[in-house]
Amino acid sequence: MSKSEPNSPLLRESVQIALDGRASSNYSHLSPKKEFLPATIYIGNYPKEWSFHPETIICPFCHNKVVTELVYKRGTMSLLGCCGLLSIGCIPCCILPLIMKSCKDGYHLCPKCSRTVAVVSVL
Repeated sequence: MSKSEPNSPLLRESVQIALDGRASSNYSHLSPKKEFLPATIYIGNYPKEWSFHPETIICPFCHNKVVTELVYKRGTMSLLGCCGLLSIGCIPCCILPLIMKSCKDGYHLCPKCSRTVAVVSVL
């Protein structure tokens, strides 16, 4: 039998997988193994606690000695502040936490490879 014939075991198995949405136990050894790497890779001397100021580090991705760029993005604190002001009736003021730097999370980026090295959360 060829693979294109409707009675082919391979075709029936693929149709069964498509209908069930899961793989058969016969093929469980073929599923890829998931390996998780640590979220932070330390190379060189890093600050014990990241701050809202640029830090001099050795980038774990491009291995260059750089001073990190600090980019502010909205996080949990800015959204909670907005919802809190909105719930007490300060409708004009509820936008303030979304634009204030003190309510945003700080992302340390490597200026050479533009990857995120660390995140400093307000909460």
